[in-house]
Formats: sequence, structure tokens, C-alpha cells
Amino acid sequence: MTYDISFLLIWLFLAAVLGAVFAWRTYEPGPQTPVFEGWVRRAAIAWLVALAIVVLHLLSGRLAFWLETAVLFCVAYVVGALIGGAARGLRAEA
Repeated sequence: MTYDISFLLIWLFLAAVLGAVFAWRTYEPGPQTPVFEGWVRRAAIAWLVALAIVVLHLLSGRLAFWLETAVLFCVAYVVGALIGGAARGLRAEA
């Protein structure tokens, strides 16, 4: 996975920036619905299963590379979205 990070570093950074921009543009302060309801719960379970497959090295070759890449891009996007949403929330409070 370190090879994937070093090889795709610019693209992972751009995924994080994209997540931050989308979160900045769509975040609305106010009453929020619970986070783990509906499709988010199923997506989180699917991501955790994919992460377990990657960590346990259950796949090899090209399929493992694509799964590791998908997991990394999801992490980069979500981290960027959390940063963008937090920044928007701080700006809304000021």
C-alpha cells in the first residue's frame, strides 16, 4: 500500500481537495440527521470489508491494486470532506 500512496500521491491529494470543496459547498449548519442511517451504514460496512480484504492480503495482482486504490481514494475523499465541512462550520459560527 505504501507503493500505491507514493505512486498516486498527487491524485490522492486531488481527491482530498475535491472532498473538501464539495463539503464546503454543501455543508449546512443546523440540526443534522444521525450519520449511520440508511445507505451510509451499508457503505461503511462495504468499506470495512474492503479494508479487511486489503489488510489481510486476500487478493493479489491487479485486483488487489485496484481495491487498495479504491480504499485509499475513499479515505482521501472522506478526510477532505471532513476538513471542508469543519472549515465551513467554523466559518458559519464566526
